[in-house]
Amino acid sequence: ICLLMSLILFIYGAKPKRIIALIALLTAALGLWSLSSMHNKPQNLVWQPWSAAAVEKALTTGQPVFVDFTADWCITCKVTEATVLNTEKVQKLFTETRTILFKADWTNQNPEISNELARHGRKGVPLYLLYIPGKDVEILPQILTPSLLKSKLTSPTTP
Repeated sequence: ICLLMSLILFIYGAKPKRIIALIALLTAALGLWSLSSMHNKPQNLVWQPWSAAAVEKALTTGQPVFVDFTADWCITCKVTEATVLNTEKVQKLFTETRTILFKADWTNQNPEISNELARHGRKGVPLYLLYIPGKDVEILPQILTPSLLKSKLTSPTTP
């Protein structure tokens, strides 16, 4: 909201009054605070560090495998973590479906993760991969929703 407001004011050459500037600043601060407080909620699930070998081993269990390719500087990733992946509803879904979770942290441009991103036709994060037993790996949309994850994890498997 703050960036949009600033852009509009810049385009039209208007200088914001103090009250508008204060509202914009408070809105931005409140937004960042709410995102950080949502993200810092205690998490019940264990996210294992990603490696191709670890995913291959997990696939032998016959359980679903979800991989979150993310980075600390990725705003879309952080919003998805706060509003989808770390919510009670999705954590419960992952638990009920016995989904094995991996996090591929690309914050420092890890070459192994870079190669995996390229293998799936991506140049950056976020990337969400879902492995369902009997199906090919599926690249999920960059904007995840709890209902999408539920439909993917609870639909009958067809080899």
